[in-house]
Amino acid sequence: MSRDRRGSRGRRQFSVRHHLIVFLGVTILALILVSVGAVIASRTLARGVALKDAERTTARLADRVIAPLLPAAFRSGSLQRADLDHAIENRLADGYLTQVTIWDSTGRVLYDVDPGQIGEVLTLPAEAQAAMRDDVISSGVTRQQEVVGGTIKGAQGFVEVFVPLRVKNAPR
Repeated sequence: MSRDRRGSRGRRQFSVRHHLIVFLGVTILALILVSVGAVIASRTLARGVALKDAERTTARLADRVIAPLLPAAFRSGSLQRADLDHAIENRLADGYLTQVTIWDSTGRVLYDVDPGQIGEVLTLPAEAQAAMRDDVISSGVTRQQEVVGGTIKGAQGFVEVFVPLRVKNAPR
């Protein structure tokens, strides 16, 4: 009789230990799943917020700094071109920008940080077409610059922002 009690007590201990192991395993698995979900959700939210911030900042730069300088900068012999170059160089120097390109609706480059690009006709990305046609601001992350080829050493990607820009008296 004493053997039966020990045997059943041993099974009860095993049963409690087994339930405890299962409980801890499920708890750890749940914590891992919740943590992974939180990290993914946080990254997605942070990326969205960063892109919206880049859109706002670039639109503000285009509206307040670049657009007022463009009409005079496009006139031949104008000193405003130096002011435009200086304003953009400041943003390049502080690291916010790596490239500025302004096109007309045909894809002809009206302004570029690389003077050799000016006058070239490029195939416009869909985002640039939407910015011109529908006044849509858009942004995205890309591994390589979409319009101007090449890469920047150490760059892990680019944030491209396309903003509509209405220029009066632009060259034709």
